[in-house]
Amino acid sequence: MDVQLKKGILDVCVLYAISNGESYGYKIISDLEGVIEISESTLYPILKRLEAGGYVTTRTAEYSGRLRRYYKITGLGLKKLKSAGGEASGYVAGQLVEWYYGELLSLIRRRKPFWVIRRSLDRRVYHMQGQLKRYAAQEETALGTTMTVFVLWEKTYLLWHLGDSRAYLLRGRRMKQTTTDHVHGTRELTKCVGSFGRFIPEHRTGTLRKGEGILLCTDGFRRRVSDQELGDAMYFGFANVQAFSPEEQIERRLKEIGGVCRRRGETDDLSAVYVRRSI
Repeated sequence: MDVQLKKGILDVCVLYAISNGESYGYKIISDLEGVIEISESTLYPILKRLEAGGYVTTRTAEYSGRLRRYYKITGLGLKKLKSAGGEASGYVAGQLVEWYYGELLSLIRRRKPFWVIRRSLDRRVYHMQGQLKRYAAQEETALGTTMTVFVLWEKTYLLWHLGDSRAYLLRGRRMKQTTTDHVHGTRELTKCVGSFGRFIPEHRTGTLRKGEGILLCTDGFRRRVSDQELGDAMYFGFANVQAFSPEEQIERRLKEIGGVCRRRGETDDLSAVYVRRSI
């Protein structure tokens, strides 16, 4: 997993663990057990970073003759939890992390066939849609989020998709869209993970050859650029392999594309992940 991505997921998981009330180190680890693996040596630097950022506050109190430090989420911390696109996307992200560690890795270790893995996430999506529908009814609101999940095992990839985010396959300079935009007109979603009903995810299975890549991105990242521009940018990103590592090249090119989007007037969220098979 990308270091920055894992760092962001861990921050959100820790904030989520204390979002319902004050907590302490051992309890946070226990609450996250089965969702994501985290040790004390990993947790406390995260809590220190969150405290420095104003996302949590701390207090020290005596417990059984010893001092214990308690952590409480702040308003800024709650805002950070929702900043990834709202309550629905935060909930879905947490559920996907739980599915990854709690189900997917076990299925892969046991070498289960791909249709079993696909059905596993389908069940999770069905559960999420039901939970979001009940929450929306309780709060008298409506909510939903897009979802594009990519799993690569050796040469074979599996893709689940609902909404207007996209997955592209890059072969040479050609960037080919592999998902369908579930929209009416230009912006109105017709399918998503949310309170609007239960939708079956779009599925894709394929082979990723050496040197090929998959780009996952939000609609804001690709709305102001053409597929050809995306393909050219990512292809030329690997020209000078001596100056930068592959990871650095990917990051530079994604930032360049994001900069073009902003200069062309894009104001929506810009999120993208690029996976390249090098062996």
